[in-house]
Amino acid sequence: MQSSTVLFAQNARAKVCLVQGASRGLGLALTRELAARGDVVFAGCRSPHSATALHELREAFPRSVEVLRIDSTEPSSIASAAAELLAHPLASGHLDLLLNTAGVLQ
Repeated sequence: MQSSTVLFAQNARAKVCLVQGASRGLGLALTRELAARGDVVFAGCRSPHSATALHELREAFPRSVEVLRIDSTEPSSIASAAAELLAHPLASGHLDLLLNTAGVLQ
């Protein structure tokens, strides 16, 4: 099994990723793994102000994790988050990977 360091060394550049539903569970775990391997991760969640674990992860990876407010039930929120991501210097105007772990309960 290869370590995260070796995997990152094999990549010419870090991938730009968006994980939607990143405040807990699978989304938080994916955010942690992507950041640990050296990728840039935009971590999207509905309520960033209450996403304590996500902000702790941001502090652990200050150069590779950015928190975005995104609510998958609000089209304006999705558009705003997309514009913010693409304009961010770490994204360089592109996105390599989108992981959607957000769910809507009715």
